[in-house]
Amino acid sequence: MTRIVRLTYSFYILQGVFIIFVTFRCPPHYASYLYAGCYITLNILTSFSAFLYLPVYLSIRKLLHLASAQLNQPQRYVLWQLIVLVIEKTAYNQLIYFTFNLSIHQIAGICKAVDCFLIPWIIQLTYLGCNRRNLHTLFSMFKFSSLAKCGNSRVGQIQSIG
Repeated sequence: MTRIVRLTYSFYILQGVFIIFVTFRCPPHYASYLYAGCYITLNILTSFSAFLYLPVYLSIRKLLHLASAQLNQPQRYVLWQLIVLVIEKTAYNQLIYFTFNLSIHQIAGICKAVDCFLIPWIIQLTYLGCNRRNLHTLFSMFKFSSLAKCGNSRVGQIQSIG
């Protein structure tokens, strides 16, 4: 496992050095294509890396006999993170890559904007999903009866002034 981590870190460091080298040595349009290509590649790798949550989820489930694991249930957090990440990445990657006829720069720009919007949602949804009380509170807010209420529905007497 440490070998994979070292390879991953060295890949990101070499990628950064390569981008800096190309930025200063090559014409500007090459650098922009390289940046957009790297961003899209990392976006696709993030989608595939979501499936690495499955071994983490399974290894956490093996520890359910521990009192802290029974109390906190960390496997729920990991499972919710997997579900939300897969749905989010699958939905917007298919929409952007296969629906629109866009240039690589436009795709990278849209991906950045969507990531800036969706990353806080991923964090919040996984937090809400891992706690039963939070989940019930969230779903109770969206019941029809609570949405149809019009504040205070009491009938009162109007007093005249003067």
